[in-house]
Amino acid sequence: MDIPVSQGKNTIAFLRGELDGCAAAFVREQIDNVTSLPNIKTVVSDLSQLSFTDTTGTELLIGRYKRLKARSVAVFVKNPTSCTLYADTRKKVIKRRI
Repeated sequence: MDIPVSQGKNTIAFLRGELDGCAAAFVREQIDNVTSLPNIKTVVSDLSQLSFTDTTGTELLIGRYKRLKARSVAVFVKNPTSCTLYADTRKKVIKRRI
């Protein structure tokens, strides 16, 4: 997992590679380090280069969203890929079948 960050008017985290259970702790730490600064107003997660995510990755993004919203930080997701959407949809389908 590679997370280059651009800080300017908006803080943009470019998530690249796989966002799964193995990468979640690293990604959480990296995002928290960047977004813990007091002057952060807007955070954008760019998912255009994300090749895979599972439900752990989706839950991580939701958790960071809730944490930042509690601090009144605007949070956006840019360029969600089909793998991001598929992982969440598949979990719901599997749960319905069981």
